[in-house]
Amino acid sequence: MSTARNLSLPLLLLGGLLAGCGDSGPEFTDPLRALRDANAALVAGDSATCQAGYEYAIEHGEGETHFKALLGLGKFFAPQDADRAAELFRRLADEHPDLYDAHTAQKVIQAWIDAGRTDLALEALKAAADRFPDDKDLFSPQAEAIQAKEAGAAADLSDLGYVGD
Repeated sequence: MSTARNLSLPLLLLGGLLAGCGDSGPEFTDPLRALRDANAALVAGDSATCQAGYEYAIEHGEGETHFKALLGLGKFFAPQDADRAAELFRRLADEHPDLYDAHTAQKVIQAWIDAGRTDLALEALKAAADRFPDDKDLFSPQAEAIQAKEAGAAADLSDLGYVGD
């Protein structure tokens, strides 16, 4: 074997390995799968996959998938971009009035609480109480959590009835 040939094979192999090392980001082809991956990424703290998955599901999904992606991306942005999160949360009710219920409003309020935005949590709480007057008691845990945060109390918020997904 010639020296040139001896060097070209390892270089070719190394080039192939390095080509696969680039981070091209997640690729999605199915809105429901993108939503599931985004939900898992939100819990795992994988921001890139989380945002990309929700955005794909919003762009390509319909009905409940679209609705859940709006909610998920709103939760994702609540701690870092309140304006964007607020817009996503508004779209929930505007674009899916048939799916937006008191439990969804509760999740929106909780997202603001978790983000440390008691001002926006209180605003969402008032809007939810106006929109769902028969379900005001459902929002009691969030109202108590807002009061505790505003008072600076070191209360264990999990004892106040955190609303999970």
